Amino acid sequence: MFAGAGIVLGLLQPFWGKMSDRFGRIPIMAYGVFSMLGVILMVLFFPDSIYYQDASGIHFHLIGSIPLALMGLGVGAFVPSALALMADSSEPGSYGATMGLYSFALGFGAFIAESIGLIIIVVSGKDSAPGWLLYFAAALVLTAVIMIIVFFLAKTLFARMVKI
Repeated sequence: MFAGAGIVLGLLQPFWGKMSDRFGRIPIMAYGVFSMLGVILMVLFFPDSIYYQDASGIHFHLIGSIPLALMGLGVGAFVPSALALMADSSEPGSYGATMGLYSFALGFGAFIAESIGLIIIVVSGKDSAPGWLLYFAAALVLTAVIMIIVFFLAKTLFARMVKI
């Protein structure tokens, strides 16, 4: 399931990049973050509508999986539009440095997140992640949503002030 999602997300990256060219960087970034929040909230609050488990294994409900899949398609929208926004915001002679800094931040963030996740699992003494970890992820994504909204409002207000 994760491999299938990864392949689809990877194949959709050029599409989301084109959409950010057409509709703007911030709206597509926001769509990606809201999609991720929707996936997490659906898994948190409506797991029975997505899947059930019995003696024969895990089974997915088609009706509940459709909205989850549709939201999942938007999860990959953030990265191409964020990269494009960074390129738009950087000086013409420093695109490489800007992308290098982005790659460093992304890699370092992934390293820290995976390390903390592993530490939480090991310290909890379980074979899998504790249940509150999904709530923590939802809180982080909600924080990103709030930051996107604040960024969008600040940019919009600044653009209006400059026009005056």
